[in-house]
Amino acid sequence: MERASHHTSVGGVFTRDTLKFLMLLVDCWYQASF
Repeated sequence: MERASHHTSVGGVFTRDTLKFLMLLVDCWYQASF
């Protein structure tokens, strides 16, 4: 159970960080283009 919970937590954090990184990348690209 502990392992499963840890796996879920890591997956959630990874997804959240990836989404945040993508948003930042798109924002920078948008400002650079215009």
